[in-house]
Amino acid sequence: MVTIEQLKQRKKELRLTNAEVAQRANMSVRGIEDIFSGKVKNPRLDTMQALETALGLSDQVSDEERLAGVVDTKLERITALEEDMLIIFREVGEKLGEPAQRVLITTGENLLKINK
Repeated sequence: MVTIEQLKQRKKELRLTNAEVAQRANMSVRGIEDIFSGKVKNPRLDTMQALETALGLSDQVSDEERLAGVVDTKLERITALEEDMLIIFREVGEKLGEPAQRVLITTGENLLKINK
């Protein structure tokens, strides 16, 4: 897998805007901006693969990455709103830890129960 810096370099070489990369990768512009600015430090594997594909780069996971816990997940397209939610979820995890992420999950589950 390539690094974010390599993705940024390739984007520059192709003279693409964040909006153009977002369109090619079927992602939100905010998601692209957060990844390229470093706000999102560990994008999901399928997000990185979408960026690599959008920029014409390899999409293979190395043995070293697999040992580090990177897993090849089912590639599923998500909406821009879902991408924003994932970004917030990860940010909560980085700043407040897993217990806070579990609160978000529980809140979502409780909202679903209310609508039943």
